[in-house]
Amino acid sequence: MSWGNRLLITFIVFGAGMIFLVIRSVGITTELVEPDYYRQELVYQSQLDASARATEQGPVTIANENETIIFSWPSQQQNKSISGEAWFYCAYDKKRDRRIPIQTDNGQMQIDRKQLKAGRYTVKLNWDDGQEQYYQENTLDIIP
Repeated sequence: MSWGNRLLITFIVFGAGMIFLVIRSVGITTELVEPDYYRQELVYQSQLDASARATEQGPVTIANENETIIFSWPSQQQNKSISGEAWFYCAYDKKRDRRIPIQTDNGQMQIDRKQLKAGRYTVKLNWDDGQEQYYQENTLDIIP
């Protein structure tokens, strides 16, 4: 085989490889954590402040018991009217994300585990006690 034929085969293989990679890359989805990611970045300092306040008060404990997930707020906030959101964020599958409004009873909130599929979640708690905003993140594994 002459060097000209080898060069032609090399270019054909290279071209076929590039076409394959382009077709493959078109099918890959890229998702941001939030659709308005850049707007969220501008208010990030307020989230840092809310996280510092939550650390001062004491953490919200999360217990994964049987078929229930139990959130317990610190004693300073148990008699206050708490409102906000618990965001169960699944980094590898957006379809598993769940946003659940916070509704406390004597400083506790219970969520049925059946609302969530098995996997690893980052629980992002964002709540307000009527005076201040608070923010906390925890990792939670849901095992079937």
